[in-house]
Amino acid sequence: MQTYLPTRVMLTLGSTKLLAILIMLVLAFTMSLCSEADAFIGSSLLSLFGTAPVVAFLVFGPMVDIKNLLMMKRYFNTRFIVSLIGLIALSVIGFTLFI
Repeated sequence: MQTYLPTRVMLTLGSTKLLAILIMLVLAFTMSLCSEADAFIGSSLLSLFGTAPVVAFLVFGPMVDIKNLLMMKRYFNTRFIVSLIGLIALSVIGFTLFI
């Protein structure tokens, strides 16, 4: 990410706490890293985004990612999956906003 986006763009995105948290949630979902690898990615983004967005990345990523979504789709209906992802996202956002 740091290769393709200039540092000033990432600093602008990371300036607002809520926006930085939302961006990190999207990154956690799309990158679909395992819980061991995302710690290295999170630590490299710590200086750009701060503690709360990185915590959101580390908590949300292992719970909701593309691999898990595909597995859940096989056994659960869409309404339950959307509700679960929404509940997890709201919980993570609510927790990290008060860090």
